[in-house]
Amino acid sequence: MPNYVDALGDAVRRLSQAVGNADTPVVPAPSRWFIQPNRNPGPQRMIEQVLATTGLPREHFSSGAFIDPRTGEVLDGQSFASGAMFVNPETGRPAFGVSDKMDEYSPAAGAMVDANLIRRLLFKPLQPATDLPFLTAVESGKQHHYAIGARYESPVLLRNTLTGPNPTLRPRSRGSVWGNEQVGEIDIRGKTHPVYSEILIAPRGQPRAGKLLRYVVPGAIAAGGATVLGGLSGDTHADEEQY
Repeated sequence: MPNYVDALGDAVRRLSQAVGNADTPVVPAPSRWFIQPNRNPGPQRMIEQVLATTGLPREHFSSGAFIDPRTGEVLDGQSFASGAMFVNPETGRPAFGVSDKMDEYSPAAGAMVDANLIRRLLFKPLQPATDLPFLTAVESGKQHHYAIGARYESPVLLRNTLTGPNPTLRPRSRGSVWGNEQVGEIDIRGKTHPVYSEILIAPRGQPRAGKLLRYVVPGAIAAGGATVLGGLSGDTHADEEQY
């Protein structure tokens, strides 16, 4: 068994700090917030700000948008050197932030990684730590990994697939995928999946503490006092829906 560096509380504090210190807060606004305002009254002040800032009609956002809630700016297609997203276990609310805007997307070496949030109705929590309204899902190839949150040490692209209803807003990065301590399990369509306190996307060839979930490294590596397991682990199933 691998030796993990910390527990859920430490990961939550680290994720919360990373989001709070980010240069730019990001709200992944689903299409329904734009095209069904009467059914989604809560975010309409922010949505009206987006419409005023862009001068675009609601119908334009049929695939949702990444939004800076401070300004109403649409961030689709922009890239940043780092970022973090997480679901606060105390409030159940997700948060996302990015830092150091890049002139163009310059991906790190490693496997392609997409991420999104899955809603509670799409999974069954099997432990108290996973009984949350949302979880972070990280997808690389046909593998899906789940956590309270994810941090990016690799450049992240705010990618809108423009394919209609959810899921369409999938931050994209490249690198190795590392899982910190497993804090619980969830059931999706009758299959059990581990849930980690945190998933880290870091450039390939830069070992981190925890379990290597994506990108083969021959043998075992000692990193920061933790045992890092080489090889692949993961699950395959259909895409999830975000928000």
